[in-house]
Amino acid sequence: MRLIMAILVWSLSVPMVAGAQSAKSKPSSSASVLLQSHAMVMGDIAALSMTQYASVIRSTSGGYDAPVVVTFSRDSKRLVAQVFGARTGVESAKSSLEQFRTEVLPLLTAYVAVMHGVKIDESQVSMVYLNRNETKEIVRLEGGKFVVGQ
Repeated sequence: MRLIMAILVWSLSVPMVAGAQSAKSKPSSSASVLLQSHAMVMGDIAALSMTQYASVIRSTSGGYDAPVVVTFSRDSKRLVAQVFGARTGVESAKSSLEQFRTEVLPLLTAYVAVMHGVKIDESQVSMVYLNRNETKEIVRLEGGKFVVGQ
């Protein structure tokens, strides 16, 4: 349950898909809202595909077990891979992100290349390690540099 709450809280800080309802507006309870069309860009599609495939990798890899959610930021024009782990120290979180970068990200980007014909390189992905118990950013990896969270 904590993980679900962590994902929900973190997702509120990520820019929404164009046309999606603001978190501050009252959500519609009408079933017809599910039939409304919204514009998606390839970044949105890649993020959704990577998130789905990350759960497959997680359940079959035996080596990387932290949940991963990938979103697309239209503001920065980058994919954001959010790793929800249990580590609290900066160095251990860096180690986990490095493992994600070298072992998991190449599988996710290869999947997008095969499924959607889009080549994504590491420079297009921000990686964020969040402590799933505290919903706290520990460290992020952007442009090959680690930045300690606030």
